[in-house]
Amino acid sequence: MHVTPPPNPRCNSCSTITRASEVPNREASSCSRQRYRRDHAGCHDAHICWLCGSRRPQPSPACGGRRSEHPHHEWEGDEFHEVVLRRKTGGTQRGALWDAYFQPSLAPDGGAVACIRFRNYTRLSSNDPALLPRQSSEIVIFHPGRTGKRATQVVYSVPGEAGVVYRLSSPIWSHDGRALFFVVGSRVLAYSLDTAETETVAELPSRVFAGFSEVDNAGTYLSLSRDGEHIFALLTEVAPIAYSIWRIRWATGAVAKLWGGPWFGSHSGRFDQPFPPELDDAAIEALFGSREFPVLAPRFSADRRYYFFVKRRPGFFGRLWVAGYDREARREFTVRTLDRGLLWK
Repeated sequence: MHVTPPPNPRCNSCSTITRASEVPNREASSCSRQRYRRDHAGCHDAHICWLCGSRRPQPSPACGGRRSEHPHHEWEGDEFHEVVLRRKTGGTQRGALWDAYFQPSLAPDGGAVACIRFRNYTRLSSNDPALLPRQSSEIVIFHPGRTGKRATQVVYSVPGEAGVVYRLSSPIWSHDGRALFFVVGSRVLAYSLDTAETETVAELPSRVFAGFSEVDNAGTYLSLSRDGEHIFALLTEVAPIAYSIWRIRWATGAVAKLWGGPWFGSHSGRFDQPFPPELDDAAIEALFGSREFPVLAPRFSADRRYYFFVKRRPGFFGRLWVAGYDREARREFTVRTLDRGLLWK
């Protein structure tokens, strides 16, 4: 599904021309009255403000009144291509079941998206023994065809298990796009697209694991070094509850623990105190973007000049958006607003 702004789109409230190429700082130009223009997108009707980029899904009779929820998007200038939506698969007395998708990772050539898929998942009954035969956690690769046909490739699957929901985490691509790395429990695995085989890259101590947040990509994750030869891992240790950072040379399996302890900021995810001296520039760049502007889970452009990340402003008038940082100009910028409304965290 493609959603493309019409020629010279204008805000209904202020009549400002709002094509992305004509408004380099979309945030600074936001219309204060936030009116939305109605646009038909596939089988879903949406209210879209081309100034701030917000998209409000609405039920549509053409698709049975379903709402468009949790999309992962592949950006192409002023267009975006919808790769996959979470879909209702059934229900129980306690709640609906969904195929849900988390932690998307775009391949270097932009031709595929890897992510985690939970089959028949629901928060209220995810560990109900009666549902376990229907549940699984998977690493999947989507190849979104431009004709609307999408190929789905299951790379790794873990069957439903009582008490265990988040066993898979953080799929990331090699720089050449021929391998996919991810975490299973306390192991780092690699899937080769050339041989269709999965092998263990590193076996970490059993107390170490990678969880993730359902609402963003931050928390614990993997990231590749600039040269692509090392995986840096920000992980959690069970006893005592703390974080640890590891360096893994994926070609040889050599593992080194660089740092471990409580989060080095005033609280988890905040960078208001100096980095631990054990972390060199390569580790900080891979995991946090840069020393001068650190963030969680940065995604780099091919030339490493820019990195992108998800930001949120919680509250009744909350906002969720994709931002970027220009390392040469030392400037933060807004890429796209994903949602506005009530955000708890």
